[in-house]
Amino acid sequence: MNKKSNKRLKAVISLGVGVILLTGAVFANYDSASGYTTCKDSLKKILYADNLSIDITARATVDGSDLYNWYTTNKFNLGGNPSYRSETTTEDNSVNGGESYWHLAQYQDNYAIGKFQNSDSFIHERDPEYYGNEKNLGDQIFGTDDISTSKFIGFAESIGDVLVGDLKNNLVPVSNEDGVRTYSMTLSRDQMPSYVNSGISLMASLIQKSYNENLDTEATNEMDKQMSKFIGSGEPYIKDASFLMTIDKDGNPTKIRGSFNFIGYDTSGGEHVMNLNADFDLYDYGSTEIERFSDEEIKQMKKEQQERYQMYIDEDDAVDAD
Repeated sequence: MNKKSNKRLKAVISLGVGVILLTGAVFANYDSASGYTTCKDSLKKILYADNLSIDITARATVDGSDLYNWYTTNKFNLGGNPSYRSETTTEDNSVNGGESYWHLAQYQDNYAIGKFQNSDSFIHERDPEYYGNEKNLGDQIFGTDDISTSKFIGFAESIGDVLVGDLKNNLVPVSNEDGVRTYSMTLSRDQMPSYVNSGISLMASLIQKSYNENLDTEATNEMDKQMSKFIGSGEPYIKDASFLMTIDKDGNPTKIRGSFNFIGYDTSGGEHVMNLNADFDLYDYGSTEIERFSDEEIKQMKKEQQERYQMYIDEDDAVDAD
């Protein structure tokens, strides 16, 4: 992926992340038959978990055409060895013909190990003073200890509780079978608090400014075309948003679904729809196991990495000699 495409891809992802954060504040503030409390406590429980697996699928489309797909499987066994593994595949349709990337990362024996599609692997030591002491998922996300993580979570919860809107009863239970509960919410543009779409407008303006500054006269790839459709003119806004969450009998979230439809305008004022959706599947609580890289594989990666390093040294020495 070239630098220009990467910048535009980051722009789309930044917009999506910003929207999820802003709209997440809305979702977190509707209470119906203890639905809010139940879902909030379940989400908090993830952050205190130390062993689970999470599959994430995220997609971005414009007018129904795929723009970007992202698939990742994350396994956590904090305190174990290996303690973490992530395998990710991305499909980037912002370039002609589309491109696919694969990446694997693992923490094992105080090493960070990485493998890439059609590229060299790497292995680096992780300082045990700073890494490997995470007791739960919150510690790993926030990069802190147990006490600080609890403060982070408490602060985020307080902010969510303060931003209580006027609407109620939007988060509704849709099923309850054998203790497995599912809650759902759908919000239209008219139900969105004004600060949500104001935030969307601000982010779009900042992205448009950055995008225009980096746009050259030969920018003709798919990302250019789709971005010009969405932030060419006018004020983009969220058309609607939906949320679904399933919680098992132990209070653990097992499925989380979020979908957001945005309306944007091209330079001619034509309307276009961008959809961002993310699916989270959470499973194997307390029973997640991570396959180790064998001692032979570790030894071979170290050897290959040292050979590459020595090759670069030799090349630099040859250049200096000339």
